[in-house]
Amino acid sequence: MKEEYLHYIWKTKRFDFRGLELEDGRSVTIKNVGWHNFDAGPDFFNGTIAIEGIEWSGNIELHIKSSDWYLHRHHLDRAYDNVVLHVVLEHDRQVRVQQHILPTLTLKNRIDKQHYNQFYQLLKSKKKLPCESRIANMQEPLNRQVTNAFLERMERKGLELVGTYERAGKNRKTAVLAALCQSLGGRVNKLPFLELAQRIDPVIVQRERWNSNRLAALLFGVAGLLNVNYAHPYVDRLKNDWALIKRKYNLAEMQKSAWKFSGVRPYSFPTLKIAQLIGIIHAVDVFNFQLKTATDAKSLTEKLGDIELHPFWEKHFTFERQCSKRHAVNISRNVIRGIMINAVAPLFVFFKHLNQDYAYEQALIDLMIDLHPEQNTIVKQWHQRGVNIENALESQGILELNNEFCTFKKCLSCEVGRNLLD
Repeated sequence: MKEEYLHYIWKTKRFDFRGLELEDGRSVTIKNVGWHNFDAGPDFFNGTIAIEGIEWSGNIELHIKSSDWYLHRHHLDRAYDNVVLHVVLEHDRQVRVQQHILPTLTLKNRIDKQHYNQFYQLLKSKKKLPCESRIANMQEPLNRQVTNAFLERMERKGLELVGTYERAGKNRKTAVLAALCQSLGGRVNKLPFLELAQRIDPVIVQRERWNSNRLAALLFGVAGLLNVNYAHPYVDRLKNDWALIKRKYNLAEMQKSAWKFSGVRPYSFPTLKIAQLIGIIHAVDVFNFQLKTATDAKSLTEKLGDIELHPFWEKHFTFERQCSKRHAVNISRNVIRGIMINAVAPLFVFFKHLNQDYAYEQALIDLMIDLHPEQNTIVKQWHQRGVNIENALESQGILELNNEFCTFKKCLSCEVGRNLLD
């Protein structure tokens, strides 16, 4: 049995509560199971029990075996000194806390075996989605879980930007630049893009954004991508401008090897993505752009749709080779949608925390409901399972549910899993 299952039946009170007795024979009544703690420390905080009619309040710890108390070294951690009840599946060893015997409640004969067998069947399923055969008929709990998963995903991304803001000396502009960079970097080049954002002072970016060539020299130069032997007037100009800018601001270059080209489609090459970043910063004052409502986000979408990159990119994906065919130099709808989902949406959460204003959360929801869902392998797989995904809120929620719950079979933390079991 997994300890996670014990936590679940304790929190939901899904075991036989009648005539509870401790291992020493004293009667015990559970008045409050406590607040489930997902961080370090006892499993449940501020529980309330009554032993022989005398009420005790404190923390509650759960284990498969009572000897796990020592196996997990809780006897060396003062955070466990306030535990008032030890709940175990099996009692195999007496536990002492500060020389007092810790009251122990054993649940082995009080668990609903049919319920546990249902849970076990989900766990041992070899399917990527344990509830796959029944998911299409679980629309209501699935909708709730997808919404919760979406909010958790956005909160995590927004708090990452809060961390960037704190590490940059509470520099709001660095967080904005980081949001844009990571959205363009995607899964493969996210880290080098974040390094680029952290290496460039937004003040320097603002000073140079008036001229797109100087801005390009700055970003490509810091990225370490101008160290090439390629004869072209545009590249020559960028290299000359970079030499001046590098000396002027005493800037260092990234290692070119940090950027990943192998296994990446040309339209996602970091060179082209940085060119898009340059176009965005040159056309839009991103550091001072008003962003508080979904209408503001829509206005930004329109501005991004009007951007055209330097003509050099019509026949290039890198600085080292020319293509045989021309391609569009605008920022595509898919790229703009990606910016909305992966930059603007986390920024709404960031500003929510920064300004303590929960209007940003509603703006986030309004924005995502208005956006079309992404089309990727995971979203397609859920479509094939009979799940209709209508907007970006739902596609982002599905991604979070799939990656953070289904992959690890966290069925007890999922509305769908709990409904199937109950």
